[in-house]
Amino acid sequence: DLFETCLHIENAVAAYSVADADWEQGRESRRYIDLEALEPFIATLMTAPMQDWGRGSENGDIYDYDYAEAHLYLELADGTVVPLRLFENGCVKYDGSAARICAWMPGAIFDEVFDMCR
Repeated sequence: DLFETCLHIENAVAAYSVADADWEQGRESRRYIDLEALEPFIATLMTAPMQDWGRGSENGDIYDYDYAEAHLYLELADGTVVPLRLFENGCVKYDGSAARICAWMPGAIFDEVFDMCR
């Protein structure tokens, strides 16, 4: 419900990614992504089960696994930008929160967007 009820990502009007290396260095390197290409990803994200990947959780801390990461930003009609961090294992974290609760959505739809954002 986070992505649909609270963040309203279905109202995105634009999307862009930032390569992880650029994100780590704080460099502005936006690459815009066609929203139509993200439709299956957004639909899957809004229904994906949520999992705790925080320190002490059953899954363990997501950052201890050293997964490759990608950064996707959804711009909403009201000007809000929703930052998402994608981990190569299929987890999607809302990066506007310190909580390590992730949507779990491994598979081809995730992989395609992960590759687009890298």
